[in-house]
Order: sequence, then structure tokens, then C-alpha cells
Amino acid sequence: MSELAPLIEDLAFILVLAGIVTIFCKKFNQPLVLGYILAGFFASPHFNLLPNVVDTANITVWSDIGVIFILFSLGLDFNFAKIKSIGGTALIAAVTELAGITLLGYACARLLGWQPIDSLFAGAMLTMSSTAVVSKTFEELGLLKERFTQFTFCILVLEDISGIIMMVMLSTIAAAGAAISGTEMLGSIGELAFFLIICFVCGIFFLPTFFRKVSRYLTSETLLIFSLGLCLSMVVLATKMGFSSALGAFLMGSLLSGTAFTETTKKLLTPVKDLFSGIFFVSVGMMVDPALIIKYALPIAVLTAALIIGKTIFSSLGVLLAGKDLQTALRCGFSLTQLGEITFIVASIGAALKVTSDFLYPVFVAVSVISIFLTPSILRHADKVSGWLLRNLPARLLRLLPQPDEAPASDEQRSAWKELLQSYFTRLTVFCVILSFLAYLGQSKLLPYCHRLFDGYTADIIAAVILLLCMGPFLMAVMFQRVAHTDLIASLWFQKPANHLPIFLLLFIKIAVGLFFILSVFTSILGFSKFIAFAAACILAKFIYSSEYFVERYLQIEAQFMINLNAKTLAAQKKHAASHPAWLDEQLHVKRYRVA
Repeated sequence: MSELAPLIEDLAFILVLAGIVTIFCKKFNQPLVLGYILAGFFASPHFNLLPNVVDTANITVWSDIGVIFILFSLGLDFNFAKIKSIGGTALIAAVTELAGITLLGYACARLLGWQPIDSLFAGAMLTMSSTAVVSKTFEELGLLKERFTQFTFCILVLEDISGIIMMVMLSTIAAAGAAISGTEMLGSIGELAFFLIICFVCGIFFLPTFFRKVSRYLTSETLLIFSLGLCLSMVVLATKMGFSSALGAFLMGSLLSGTAFTETTKKLLTPVKDLFSGIFFVSVGMMVDPALIIKYALPIAVLTAALIIGKTIFSSLGVLLAGKDLQTALRCGFSLTQLGEITFIVASIGAALKVTSDFLYPVFVAVSVISIFLTPSILRHADKVSGWLLRNLPARLLRLLPQPDEAPASDEQRSAWKELLQSYFTRLTVFCVILSFLAYLGQSKLLPYCHRLFDGYTADIIAAVILLLCMGPFLMAVMFQRVAHTDLIASLWFQKPANHLPIFLLLFIKIAVGLFFILSVFTSILGFSKFIAFAAACILAKFIYSSEYFVERYLQIEAQFMINLNAKTLAAQKKHAASHPAWLDEQLHVKRYRVA
């Protein structure tokens, strides 16, 4: 126990100190995050009126675990269904805000004399608001049921996604060094997309099914331990693939967010997350150096002003462009004028990987503390500012702005072509990734294993047959239209003759992609010549087309996937059906009367 004494001493000190400081923050209606940061500063060597932390390395390890649990919890709130519910309006608002703030932050940093890489990440980090601070402020001000809050949370989801992308970019730049090129960056983005699609497809297909089969044996303790084990396993996998641990934690949280156990997992995880995230924010406060803050007082003031003014302007503008009225736009804009938790994580990763300069971390901690402190006061003035603008803006300009009850034009029914192309390229991309992954497993794992069991060409034939059987259902789905948007293609075909050529082209691309994967098996594993491989591929494609087995297998896979993808929604509907008898019509209302 003797070697644990410094760690126990440090933990006892920072936890008691954090508890005392957060009590004062609660008393003065300030966010808990601010209290943790102040506690970290009081425990740091930069504050000499209290004892200091003895072993900062151990605290750093604990704070890294805190980052994992923060991102895991964020993923549990993310559910992939939210991507669909966000819609195009929130996407327009978020893109406008992200582009505007990034350019403004980059310009300010360059004017301050910073290097291009520091300026780029400074601009990008200014875009990330705090979901925790915003939701807590909404709750304290009684605004959670206002209609603008849901739109604000949609924008926050997209900001969190941009933060995850930034973490991947930092890891890529660190791995490639200063000489990274655009081609390398595109390659890294492609690897990320491949990794995410494979994890998404496999996770959605297997995890909810597993949880459903073992649900009767899952206690609260078992569920917590297993969920944390899955989270850390994905962290290890993401790290081995060259991505950040934060990405792995967020991804596993997203995969588990669609299961029927999501709410239970979140409740069980809350104490663990609160402990480790508190230590993380305390470690953030320990990095606050008053000497550096005084030295960089001008950049801190400039970036704080750029954050508050830029967020208000560009966020409000984006919401207006998305079709919302002026009051809703300003309320959203004023709500997002702070830096959030992901900013600290991105800044700490950048500093640890030596991608960004050392001063960037304390500067953004100072900007975040100031902006978090001002958030409640800024939000309280949103209605006053919108009222003043409505009274003073020219009537001609007001008529051009969307009205409160006006439906945005982007909510109109999508065209048939748009629906077809969206479904077509989504399915084609997913199936290509799955087939590429199966081909990789066949070449790197299955073929060597068969060669250990069988001799010569026999091993090649067995490996090729097994691989083609595994690829068969997906090859059928890629090449032929027996199970995918057939009605939509038929309606477009008979709509007008001009649609015939584009439809032929789309069908040809699908068949060509499927033949390519079959050819790759015949040439790389069986060693056929290109002509023989092409003839054999055509024969196999005809067999796959006429095979009811592959159709049935694919339909089973797709049905299982869709059930798992909507497991949380289906569980909620089942619960609702159990509490509302089938004979009770949804439009029937029961009311109690007293009869004299």
C-alpha cells in the first residue's frame, strides 16, 4: 500500500477541494465545470496558499480515463436515429455557424501572429459549445420546454461530430508529421469512413441481438461491467487502428445508444462518469498558469470577443437561413456562446501529440472559463435584443425574414430522383465496404488458415468457396434490384423516356461493382487469367441472381439489422402498447365527471 499513498493523498485532496468549490458554484448559480476548473487551479503549483498535488502523472492518467467516459456518455446520448431527426434545417444552421466561426477564429489568430496550424485549430475549436453547460443553463432558466431548445441541441450534436473529426485530424497530422499532404489527409478520411461503417454495421447487427438473448441474465452490476468492457475494447481497437481513444469511446457509446438498455446503462454510468470527468476538469484547471494568462491576455480577450460576437452572429444567421424566425435564431445564437468539454479534449490531444503549440491549451481554458461564466447572463438578454431588433429594423427587411409559424421550404417532400440517389449511393457505399472487409479477411485470415489444413490448390478452392458464400448475399443486393427500391425505379422508368438512360447507367454501375469483387476472388485466390475470371464471374452472377438462398439470407440479415437499429424505438412502442389496451383507440380520451 505504500506506493499508493501519493495517489490516494492527491485524490483525497482534489476531490474534497472540488466538492467545496462546486458547492460555492452551486450557491452562486455557476456551472459545475467552472468549479472543477477552479479547484484544479487551487490544487496546482500556480496557487501557493494551499497544498499542491504531489504526483501529477497519476492525475493525468485518471483524467485520460475521464476523457474516455465523457465521450462514451456523449455517444450514449447520440443514437444514430438522431441523425435523421436533425434534418436539413439544423444541418444548414450548423454548417453556416461552423464555417463562419472557423474563418473568423483563423483570421483573428493569424492577425495575432500565430502559425497556420495553430490558427486553423483555434478557429475550429471556437465552434464547439458545451452541451452540459447549455442544458444546465436551460434547466436553471426554465427554458427546456421552449421550442428553440430542441433546435439548439441538434446544432450541438453536429458540433460534437465536428469535434470528433478534429481529433482524427490531430492523430493523422501527428502520425504523418509536418509534411502531411492533401492526399494523405484524404486517405486518412477514407480509412476513418471505412472503420466507422464496419464498426457501425457489425455493432448494430451483433450487439442488440446479444443483449436481447442474455437480457434475463443481466443484472445492473453485470450490465455496467460489460458496457465498460465494450467501451474500453473499442478504445483499444481504435488506438490500434491509428485513431484516438476518444473516437473509440464515442463510437461504442453510439452503438449501444440504440439498444433497449441505453437508459439503464446511462444511469449506471453516471456516478463513474461524474468521478472521472470531475478529475479531468480538475486536471484542466491545474494547467491554468496565471503568468501565461497575463502573457497572452490580448489573444484571450480577442478570442473571447470573437467567440461571443461570432457565435451570436453566425449561429443566428444559420438558424435564419434554416427558416426559423428572428427570436428563435437569436435565442439559439446566444445559447451557444461558450466553449465546451470537447474543446479541452481537442486542445489536450493537440498538446500531447505536439501538433499544436503549448500555449494553445491554457489560452483556450481561459477563454472557456470566461465564456462559461458569462453564458447565463448572455442568454437572459436574448429576448431583449430580439425585441429591440424587431422594433428598430426596417419593415422591408422584417418582411423578408421567416415568420414564427412559417414552414421552411426545405421541409417539402423530396423528389423521387433525390430519394433514389440517396438510397442508391448509401447502400452501394455500405455494401462495398462490407465486401471489401470480407475480401480482406479472406485474403489475410481465411486463406492462410486453409493452407495450414489442406495442401496446395485444394486450400485455395476451399477458401474461395467459403469467401464467395459469405459474400453472396451482399453481391446479390449490390448487383440486382430484387430487394432494393424496385418500385421507385419502376415509377421513374414509366414517368418519361429521358429517365431510361440514367437508370441503365445506375444499374450498370451496380453490376460492374459486383463483378469486380467476384473477379478479385478468382484472380487473387484461384489465380485465373482475366478472361477466364470474367467468364466465371458472369456465370456466378447469373447463379446468384437466380438463387433464392442468397435472397432469403440477405432478407434475414437486413431484417435483423433493421430490428436492431430500431431496438430502442420498438421497445418503447411495446411498452406503450402494454400500458394502452388494443381496444382503446388513440383518439379516445377518458375524462372523469361528478354527477349531482
